[in-house]
Amino acid sequence: MDPVLYCRDKVAPPGSSLHYALMFLDPSRRRAALGLFAFQRQVLEISQRSRDPAPRQAQLDWWRAEWARCAAGQPGHHASQLLAEARLAINLPQELFQEILEASAMDVEGAVYPDFKALSLYVHRRSACLWLLAAEIFGYRERQTVKYAHELGTALELSRMVLELGPDLAHGQLYLPLDELERHGIAPEQLLRGERPAGFAALMHEQVQRIDRHFAEAERHLPAADRATQHPGQILAVLSRARLAKALAQDFPVLAHSPDLSPLRKLWMAWRTHARARR
Repeated sequence: MDPVLYCRDKVAPPGSSLHYALMFLDPSRRRAALGLFAFQRQVLEISQRSRDPAPRQAQLDWWRAEWARCAAGQPGHHASQLLAEARLAINLPQELFQEILEASAMDVEGAVYPDFKALSLYVHRRSACLWLLAAEIFGYRERQTVKYAHELGTALELSRMVLELGPDLAHGQLYLPLDELERHGIAPEQLLRGERPAGFAALMHEQVQRIDRHFAEAERHLPAADRATQHPGQILAVLSRARLAKALAQDFPVLAHSPDLSPLRKLWMAWRTHARARR
């Protein structure tokens, strides 16, 4: 199978938010971005494929070896093939890929997060590092854009954790600080059983307020000179915030399903955001 088609089907099928975020990129950067996002998805899905620690660890070890092969110019997986191609022209720091692998290791080990500081390390590894790599692929001139990418990755991952809370819980993964659950009178076991405790809406409001602060920080750090090239992240930010607003309006049904937008609305919002970034 063609690596581009494989990676597109894996992370950016038609109708998905990432599909619209990447649609205005030139082909070479889009190939690289698809490889990057597919690599991250493959690595982070390891803990969802089995509850048995042995095969999970084996798969993680395989991906660590695969990244070493990719870095040596001998990739085997479709995502790695696109990344190996991209690394010939784009600076993609190897340590950032290692951090993504460490995020997967945290999942494989069944990490829990007593407070937001502990969760922040996971978010940094899982998503902020991803967006630091994405910023290199999209291109930038101002060093401040690195700070933008880190804040954006944090905001997008915290948004994902809210919007996909139900599916994560179904896989036994709870990405919420335990001290915040306790403050709202919620036991982790209640959420893992699919229950909606009395303090759930207040807890979700607290998460959204934190997410809004990170999106605002990302916007504050994005230089005007790099708005055009960094438009994919801006598109995803707009789409994620619209989905969060929909979840808020529906009183956070995220335990049962993930609120989404219609493909037509996503297309319109993506086009409008891209057009504004180019002004």
